[in-house]
Amino acid sequence: MASQAPANNPPPNVSDPFAPLQQLVSRIDSESRAKEVIDRARNLNAEEQQLLVDVLSTTLNKSKILSQRHARAWFALIKIASSAHVFARDRTIRSEYIATGGDASACIKVVRQIQDDTSVICHEKLVEWVHLSHPNILPLYSVFLESEDRPSFVSPSTSTVKICDHARNLKSDRRLPLILDVVDGLCHLHQLNIIHGGLGPETVLVSVEGRALITDLDVTSKEEDSSVLSIRYSAPELSLEDSRPTKATDIWAFGCLGHEVLSGKVPFCQCSSDIKANSAIARGDKPARPGQDRRGGGAINDTTWDLLMMCWEYAAVDRPTSLKFQEMLSHIRIEDVRPEPKPESIIEPEAAKSSVIDVELAKAILSQVLGSNQATSQQVPKRLRDTLFRLVRDSEALSAAQVAAKKLDRDDTQTLVDLIELVVKDLPYLPRSNLTGQLLEDIMESTYIFPQYYRASGVQYDPTRLVSEYPRAKLYEGRMLRVRICIVKPGYTGTTVRNLALWANMSHPNILPFHGVFHENLMESPQFCVVLPHLKNGTLEDYAPTLPQKSRMLLISDVASGLAYFQNIADWRGQGILTGSGVVISDGGRALILLFGMNYAFFQEKIHNSWNTYIYRFLCPSDSGSAEGLIWSFGCLSYQVLSRKFPFYQVPDEQVDEEVYFGDERLIRPDRADAEMDEMDDKAWELIVKCCAQEPEDRPDWSQIREMLANMEIEEDCRPPATPLPIPEVQVLRSRPELDIDRAEIALNQAEVLHGPLSELLENHTKDVAATIVELEHDDIQTIVNFLDQALKERLSISEERNRVLAILSRITSSTLIFPQRYELKGIKYDPHKFIAQGGYGTVYQGIDPSMCIKLMKQLNTGALTSWIKEVILWAHSSHPNVLPFLGVFLEGQINSPQPCLVSPFMKNGNMKDYAARLPQKSRLPLASS
Repeated sequence: MASQAPANNPPPNVSDPFAPLQQLVSRIDSESRAKEVIDRARNLNAEEQQLLVDVLSTTLNKSKILSQRHARAWFALIKIASSAHVFARDRTIRSEYIATGGDASACIKVVRQIQDDTSVICHEKLVEWVHLSHPNILPLYSVFLESEDRPSFVSPSTSTVKICDHARNLKSDRRLPLILDVVDGLCHLHQLNIIHGGLGPETVLVSVEGRALITDLDVTSKEEDSSVLSIRYSAPELSLEDSRPTKATDIWAFGCLGHEVLSGKVPFCQCSSDIKANSAIARGDKPARPGQDRRGGGAINDTTWDLLMMCWEYAAVDRPTSLKFQEMLSHIRIEDVRPEPKPESIIEPEAAKSSVIDVELAKAILSQVLGSNQATSQQVPKRLRDTLFRLVRDSEALSAAQVAAKKLDRDDTQTLVDLIELVVKDLPYLPRSNLTGQLLEDIMESTYIFPQYYRASGVQYDPTRLVSEYPRAKLYEGRMLRVRICIVKPGYTGTTVRNLALWANMSHPNILPFHGVFHENLMESPQFCVVLPHLKNGTLEDYAPTLPQKSRMLLISDVASGLAYFQNIADWRGQGILTGSGVVISDGGRALILLFGMNYAFFQEKIHNSWNTYIYRFLCPSDSGSAEGLIWSFGCLSYQVLSRKFPFYQVPDEQVDEEVYFGDERLIRPDRADAEMDEMDDKAWELIVKCCAQEPEDRPDWSQIREMLANMEIEEDCRPPATPLPIPEVQVLRSRPELDIDRAEIALNQAEVLHGPLSELLENHTKDVAATIVELEHDDIQTIVNFLDQALKERLSISEERNRVLAILSRITSSTLIFPQRYELKGIKYDPHKFIAQGGYGTVYQGIDPSMCIKLMKQLNTGALTSWIKEVILWAHSSHPNVLPFLGVFLEGQINSPQPCLVSPFMKNGNMKDYAARLPQKSRLPLASS
């Protein structure tokens, strides 16, 4: 019988039957993939389309944190539901539960009805609202009433109290939680690329528990006017013709709502009318602060006021996103004494249609619309791959590329690392010999800019739930998700950052997989945070003593398997020390090794004396960082697992460094079995002794170790198959962006030109470079001048490098009068009888061709022309409707004493001074503006 699952969360420690469906839905990881799913869904029959909508809706609503992948799956859900005219069954109410007036046990009222003239946009907005599920968004459900073919839409009759009316009855310190409610709801909308467009005091209600509920999500679709906000809530850009609401205008309106909720005063209370408020907004004024300068209203504290001020930045791009605002608010201590909210639906379970989902059938339909298992992720064009491989063709080129990459601006660097990640992602692993991978590692280590696919967007830690702390890091419980967050302290991030690419591309059942990283604390210095799974079995040193000794051999075999794999593809040096706290146990009972500088993440200093004292018990005295030193540490780890005693337990903590690491203390074979210690058989002791041999060459390699383990008495492995890691809820938060190919090509070209011959020119003094070049043959100078001009035109956007190239080019051209060939014009002549003006460096004539104007330069020493030549080159590279176009240059006169002539269009209206005098004063202002 096919497995079935109800559309709710399973009990703790019970496997979620929806996990396979979530994995499939997470493959909708790009806009192109979402469109493929939408197109293929049209070929399904009505029952299959209904099931697909049910699955997409349920998996999205089960997600505690949203990412770009969720937004793409959401886009597919809404388009499919709108096209098929269906709604998820758990978002559809049975008609008999609808209140028809008077007393209604179900507490439901009809709020919308579809009419014949309902627009497609309005219908799609309602479809969106129906499928939203968030504690701060008023729920909307679809219902087909008796004798009605078209759906109606209903909401729970929880409250009709509007937020500002409710806030007036609260003390000032009880109002801030309402603002946090609103930003949480708005953040949910924005992460799904939904714009409210009408956020204000009329569109936010308050529930009976005192929780803010955003409503009227179809408000913009009901109005033909693009602005449905009151004037005082409207961002300045909404006054422009053909403007539409955006996420940034929602943020402006949110700031205004915060102002009114917290102070009781409308925003721009300094303006006596809406017309004056509109003028103030257009001028770039911000709302006046209530409670100051004899203005009434409740006072707003400094921290909150500073946050609200950010919402009213005149330029939309300068306003914070809802996600950033939510994070900044989370750092403010907000006391919330309200009762816990009731379940979001507030609808009796029997009121909704059946939501039992046939998981196997759902998997089949998802697989059908997703197509091939091969991801349709973006591929890097061959020309970009070729350019990248030229940059790192050998170790010398790699070094030059590393220097060049550091000169890119932050946006170009981000594009470059995203490009490289796309190139290396399909490798089975990333060997140290891969120069492309080394370039990525170097950029990350020097700039702390990571591929966007590595970022676990939206993951947060709970600062009130510290798990452990020691000098290198703090470990916290995650917020919303069952994860742990390791916040690495400054100075200890290098190993992890340097190895991110290696970690992200590594896959082995006994190595803890990469879950993601992020930066925390945007208001202060960012902190480097690593996402780790929350595993119920803890570390190896905690878990192993709970098992019979024969069962522990499986864990030792796990560790040997993982280390043998790692040593085969990478160098252990710099990875840290192998210890019992540096190996964790999966929920299925398998050992997972913590590598890449994370071996200390689960160390608990409260239990052990100190980290240094602890690792001395596992650290090889002679060669700790080598492959042979790792074998020693493995022997010590095996001793701990099999004996239940720390290696060198006979040595007190205060003497362990002197006696073990700097001395010649040996491991002692356990001679008894009691409550604290287990004996070992001869084969196990032989393994440990060989691994901990004094001379490195006497220690076995991994193939010999695994052979020795195979000959030991190990119980049959009855553990469940390894469960997929990383956990699906975290995996879907990591979204690979669709690469901007044009921008990637620009970034690569800049890196290439900085790393090629241009880098050699820029390494020397400008005067020395120019002086050397002017001694070359004419044709060679021409080639270099053309190259430098091309670099300015197409490849260089870094101001420092542009200025150096411009200085070199100006010096060369002023000394030689050799201009870039693209400037040169042939067959152009001026009419000496059509004098126009004289001044500056030359005389201006009209050309034989009357549409042209020629400036004949004075004959000066070539060195004196440098500043003028620089202006000419800048002119040639400028393009603006209010800058006179540069047409080109030609040389006039004798070969040994040529005069440069500049060509531009002839302007029949003359100069602005003469032209403006002929105009009325009011007509002159646009000229000054231009």
